[in-house]
Amino acid sequence: MVPFIIYWFAVLVGFAWIVFSLGAFLYYLAKKENGNLWFFIPLNLVCLAILAIIVFLYRANEGFGITQYSSIYFSFLAALLIISVLDLLFGKTKQ
Repeated sequence: MVPFIIYWFAVLVGFAWIVFSLGAFLYYLAKKENGNLWFFIPLNLVCLAILAIIVFLYRANEGFGITQYSSIYFSFLAALLIISVLDLLFGKTKQ
């Protein structure tokens, strides 16, 4: 039961962070405060690393019977990577 709770808690937290990060990206992009996007790159990468570690641990331990949903994690990892790259590309400011 505990691995199930940890798994779905991480899914919910990962989803919430992706929504928040995407919202902040669009907010700062709309206000033309592109320099603030750099702040979210390390935070996105930390979240990406935590989710990658969780999916690795669940895959290594034969999934505790719940890794049929690991495509959710892989889509979250891809979304965080894409948002980080977009933050990097649009975070440049003209000097």
